[in-house]
Amino acid sequence: MTKEQHIHKGLIEYLMNYTAFEKWYFGFSRVQPGAISIIPIPGERYIEQWIEGGGYCEYQFAVGIFQKSPQAIYVPDKQTEQLDDAFDVQAFMGWIENQNDVGNFPRLGNNLIPCRLKVLQGVPTITGENETTQKMLFSAAVYYYEIKE
Repeated sequence: MTKEQHIHKGLIEYLMNYTAFEKWYFGFSRVQPGAISIIPIPGERYIEQWIEGGGYCEYQFAVGIFQKSPQAIYVPDKQTEQLDDAFDVQAFMGWIENQNDVGNFPRLGNNLIPCRLKVLQGVPTITGENETTQKMLFSAAVYYYEIKE
């Protein structure tokens, strides 16, 4: 298994510890309420590359969560479903940040030592997916040291 595969596997298994969501996918998901996907974001791996090999690295990913989309106009104190769904996703974002604060990081594989988790946006992006489903999306990153032997 390559280093990247360890990172992917370690990250999704780690995020699955957040038990508010049940239908987990990697890289894609079905457009159905309750489905959640972890999507790697392509980018430069090394933030700082060391001469002897290895370095300080970043793995960015997006989290996409599908929720039922009410088709009614928002009426204060009458309809809170969309607000509740946004709150649930915001709570997940907070959970990730809390894990960072207490030093609870994913296991990424041999010679990959995680040191930081960060949610990269303040609130989730909310988009309509189809007539009955909306997608809430946010980006995050895990930072780690890659140690060469």
